[in-house]
Amino acid sequence: MARPHYATLLLLSSRCSMFLLFAILFGTAYGEVLCMMPLLPAELFGLKNRGAFMGIVTCASTIGGGLDPVAAGALFDKTGNYRIAWAVCLAFTPLTVLLVIGMKERKTPTC
Repeated sequence: MARPHYATLLLLSSRCSMFLLFAILFGTAYGEVLCMMPLLPAELFGLKNRGAFMGIVTCASTIGGGLDPVAAGALFDKTGNYRIAWAVCLAFTPLTVLLVIGMKERKTPTC
């Protein structure tokens, strides 16, 4: 079963309790990703390609982490809220799911 995208909590309410719930869920899910990120590339693509994969992911994450707050701030300045920024994040979720589903596990010989 697919997990709900936590950004929907930010779109549904502006109450402080919803922001707290989002922070707890997001923090838990992000910690889960950090534990799996070094392992998944090796499992899916082998050790030979792990370094390149991690370099691409880290570079993209760093660029996004630097540019996204600026873009979200500009949207806030134009609209007075973050709803468009959260909606854009939510819109990318199906694309991410499709990309992950499309990944093929590499068959590696066992010793």
